[in-house]
Amino acid sequence: MSGVTEMDWHAWHHDYDEPGTPLARRLAAVQDQIRVALVCGVFGNVTDDDVRRTIGFCTQLCAHGGTVIWTRGRREPDLVPRICDWFAAGGFEPVWVSDPAEGWGVGAHRFTANPAPLERGARMFRFTGRPPTLTFIPNGPGACPAALPGLGWAARPAGSLRPVRHPRGDLAA
Repeated sequence: MSGVTEMDWHAWHHDYDEPGTPLARRLAAVQDQIRVALVCGVFGNVTDDDVRRTIGFCTQLCAHGGTVIWTRGRREPDLVPRICDWFAAGGFEPVWVSDPAEGWGVGAHRFTANPAPLERGARMFRFTGRPPTLTFIPNGPGACPAALPGLGWAARPAGSLRPVRHPRGDLAA
């Protein structure tokens, strides 16, 4: 594993942005197959404003016809109806939402509008209540290039530009 931490991952991902390279062609093939964005384990761990903000980013992350699957607990106050309203305001139609009697919320909404341009470097959400707070930022090519064109995810302590360290190595985007 020692070679993993010595790899220049930013340089390695550069070929995803170069038309005609094998990685760019592979990325295009994967992107043609992706139809779902998962936002699970987020809405119950961020502020209501960040829930709404994240839903706004889903209009940038989904192609027309794409589906967002999300989760949120049904504790009081139950935010699930407002979440559904926020998705509707963003151009999503409900596919399915769990029954309130279940005690948990799961929803699927299909994007019926045209995607907005990606706002690079903007904060999508910040987890709350767990030090250190983590911020998730669309940050160019990175850890998840196959999911979205030119998009990677950087997880960094709030207010810090230093990479997050993991016991098994550097996980910075």
